[in-house]
Amino acid sequence: MPELITWSPPPGDDVTAVTVGRPWAAVSAPARLSAEATRLGLNHAAHILDLDSDRCIWLTDPVDVAATAWDWARISRYITVHPAGEMLPLPHADRRRGPGPRWVCPAPWYGDFVSRAIILGSELGVITLKFGPPACRCAVCPAPVWPEEGVTVVIPTRPGGEVRHLGCTHRACAERYRLGPPDADGYR
Repeated sequence: MPELITWSPPPGDDVTAVTVGRPWAAVSAPARLSAEATRLGLNHAAHILDLDSDRCIWLTDPVDVAATAWDWARISRYITVHPAGEMLPLPHADRRRGPGPRWVCPAPWYGDFVSRAIILGSELGVITLKFGPPACRCAVCPAPVWPEEGVTVVIPTRPGGEVRHLGCTHRACAERYRLGPPDADGYR
């Protein structure tokens, strides 16, 4: 397992605008996920809660985020992975109360301000099930397919023979590659 980034925000009670990138990446979600994430307690790193912008933000290793790209893509309807260079508000280490961005520390908390991407992605994957299903991976291209966007491609291998099921696919991918004849209602 890669070494955890040991980083701390500056001391004090201020908020500073910072650029996403090194030493960490940022993942945000609606603020209502903050309490659920803290309750589950899988991720022992603090996160930023900003009720003014209705979001919570986790800092994590950018290399780990890239290595777990599918974990983020499958829940991308519910979370945002912020690109390097984007500006975000960063509360200083002692800012735990009051209006604006502040740190929320889970119990137990070991002093970490940077989450492990693999744990955070798994935890958010579970929490976001409250909002709807995750995407599946398209059988043709690597992009996520949301349930209402996908079709199931079924192809007979020979007349009267077995059926080959390709799984969830974008309608455009199925049509582009002519994957099986659409039935009377279109692809299944």
